[in-house]
Amino acid sequence: MFNKIYILATLIFFVSCSSTQDLTPQKSNSSSNDGITPILSDDFPFPTSSTQGLAKLYKGNSAHVNGVFISKDGLFLTNYSSVLEYMASASQPDNSFFQKGIAAPTKNDEIPLQGISLLIEIEQTDITEEVRKEITDLSPNFEIFQSIQKQKNLLINERRGDRTDLLVEIQDSYSGLKHLMTVYAIIKDVRLVYAPSLNIDKTNSSSSEYIFNEITDEYAILRAYKAPDGSSKEYSPENIPYSPNHHFPISLQEPENASSLIALGFPNKTYRLETSRAIRFYNEQLNPTIISSYRIYLEKEDTLAFYDDNYSLKSIPNRFNIAQNVQFYKTAQDMISEYDVINTKAIQEQEFLKWVESDSSLPQTYSQLLDYVNQAYDIAEQTSDIYFTSNYFNNFSFLDNLASIYSSYIKSLESINMQTELDSLRNVTLQSHQNLLSQTNVNAELFMLKKFLLSFATVQEQQKPLILFDLFNETAGTDLEAFSIHFVDEIAPISFLFDLDKAQEALLSNSLYSDPLFGLLDEILFTHDSSYQSYILHYAYLFPAQQVYNRARLEQSFTSKIKPDATSLLSFNVGGFNHTMSSSDDSYFYTTNDFSGKTPGTALLNTTGELIGIVTDEINHSVLGNYVYSEKSSFLKALKITFILEELNKTVGTEKLLEELGH
Repeated sequence: MFNKIYILATLIFFVSCSSTQDLTPQKSNSSSNDGITPILSDDFPFPTSSTQGLAKLYKGNSAHVNGVFISKDGLFLTNYSSVLEYMASASQPDNSFFQKGIAAPTKNDEIPLQGISLLIEIEQTDITEEVRKEITDLSPNFEIFQSIQKQKNLLINERRGDRTDLLVEIQDSYSGLKHLMTVYAIIKDVRLVYAPSLNIDKTNSSSSEYIFNEITDEYAILRAYKAPDGSSKEYSPENIPYSPNHHFPISLQEPENASSLIALGFPNKTYRLETSRAIRFYNEQLNPTIISSYRIYLEKEDTLAFYDDNYSLKSIPNRFNIAQNVQFYKTAQDMISEYDVINTKAIQEQEFLKWVESDSSLPQTYSQLLDYVNQAYDIAEQTSDIYFTSNYFNNFSFLDNLASIYSSYIKSLESINMQTELDSLRNVTLQSHQNLLSQTNVNAELFMLKKFLLSFATVQEQQKPLILFDLFNETAGTDLEAFSIHFVDEIAPISFLFDLDKAQEALLSNSLYSDPLFGLLDEILFTHDSSYQSYILHYAYLFPAQQVYNRARLEQSFTSKIKPDATSLLSFNVGGFNHTMSSSDDSYFYTTNDFSGKTPGTALLNTTGELIGIVTDEINHSVLGNYVYSEKSSFLKALKITFILEELNKTVGTEKLLEELGH
């Protein structure tokens, strides 16, 4: 769901790791399902060094995919989505690397993946007391926020010291009741070893739905490298294979024969501790806007791909990610409705209130907590529709960028005192306009504008920008889609946004606002900024109330019903083979692990710490477990390691890879 500005202090630095260690379970495992648990728990069934056998795959400034080391020389098994950028960039209309696949016969043939790093967790510590040591019961909310931020920065600097080779991160859990520090090593040289052949080429790649179905269950094998001195460096021919502190041996055991299956990975954010009002907000307001906006964007992108074979292949990574999000939120909507999640949470809240009423020793404020949460969402709903609609339009539209050039020009006029400065500003503005216009498919952008105007038309009347209110106020009883098409077709041909000569004339005559298209886009920009300022006010009510509510729930006599939320920290769960679910494809199996959240790359281990499977299907009906705990949602769909070995055996050029894996 929407990430609510959870307090996160992150500084990025680097560390190198080496040496190996055998894995031997330290604790006996049961098949009971105890929820998602950070690995710092005393119940973690393996030596802590085994946690360095996993890593997050880091692209840009975010980590979306996980994976597991499977050899002493740094082979890394992960999801196919990790190599999409390379496969797309290397492909041409008549030479699809997706279709050919990749199999590097030797280490010298492995392909550097630019912009990809691996984050290896080397430390996870509960620092709640240290973070909150200056907070008292009388501290107001703003002082609490400032104190927490100050302590986090101090603790990060203290842990890092003079080192410049560490990534140190502090995350909140239980709505900020708990604070965990994680320290990562980073590997900066990652190379592609193997990617299976997929049926994707210029004839079918224009369909986002098709490429999503082809890619979502697939895997890839990478290798991590380090400098000869053991440090982490960018790609260099002199770099040598990285030796992880631990790698997981591959097992040929059939999953159904394992007494227990341990899921180990980095599950993303879940929302089990959210209130019924929060889920209703997501379900009725936020998610529909996200789905609608993503679908508009995908329709535009698929249309461009249909008419351009090269773009069809190059845009696969972006369109796959968007299609994945559409599927996730759509599945979430279906699950919330089918399993009556909102009502389930409302019943839990009634139990909470009964408990508060029955115990006079509890603080009186406990009975008001849900009222504060409701008040927060009342505030959010006053501007949420227009904020999120305008936000997604601005994110997806080049028209927004074109309009921003001239909105910035108008603001800059306030500080212009000389004609030479004005001339220079106009020249810079026109140059920026020309550069952006050369990258813009005007017809595609106007198509998307027409679609988004329909979304703006459905926004509550009190939230509509004045220009949109006036526009749609005249459409009562008419076909809104036809009206939007006609309106855009009428104003686009006369706009200076698509004609540099007209733009220059508008600058010289100070008549920018005479252009109806610019006026519309500028109003959307202004509305987005102002609605955001109103929307974020609800956090001042929500965070304190949510925090105290969760603390109170943990005091309840029926706390066994509360399952921990995932926060993308390295976590584990003990489950077993799921005998009630089966796949039509026997290369997959289902487990009973309670490991919700998007969990791509999660490892499935047997009790001796051998790798039996890996999660490649990133979205399925276990999405329900993001919101409530239930046995129905406690499952993982995993790809059998034995299937991967069988596929490698059938592929030319994998002999040395199989030898390294011991098969």
